[in-house]
Amino acid sequence: QDQAVVSSWEAQPPVPPANDHQAPAVKLLTPAKNQVLSNSAAITADAHDDFGVSKVEFYASGLLIGTDASLPYALAWNTAGVPNGQYTIVAKAYDYSGNAGSDEVINVGVNNTIVDTIFAHGFEP
Repeated sequence: QDQAVVSSWEAQPPVPPANDHQAPAVKLLTPAKNQVLSNSAAITADAHDDFGVSKVEFYASGLLIGTDASLPYALAWNTAGVPNGQYTIVAKAYDYSGNAGSDEVINVGVNNTIVDTIFAHGFEP
C-alpha cells in the first residue's frame, strides 16, 4: 500500500502556490575548485526548495552537459569528449514553479592522456 502512495506522488509532482517566487538553493558538491579532471568525472550537487526541486542542470563553460531530476543530483561527465584545458562548472536548480537558482561557478581543469597508436603491421618506410 505504501508503494502505491509513493508511486502516485512520483507520477504527479507537487503543485506549488501561485505566489511561489523563491528560487531553489543549489550547491555543487563535486568536483572541488581547481580540481583536475580526467576520463569520467563525477559532478554532484545538493538542491533544496520549499515546494520541491524539479531538476538540476549541469553546465561546463556555458554548455549543458546533463540534467538530473532525482536525488542524488549527479552525472558522470565524460571529459574525454572535450579538449584538455580550463572549464567552468555550474549547477542550476529549478523548482516546480519554474524558478531557477544557480551556485557559484567553479573552475576545473581537464587533462586526459592522449594516446597515439601506430600500427606497424604492413608499414614500410
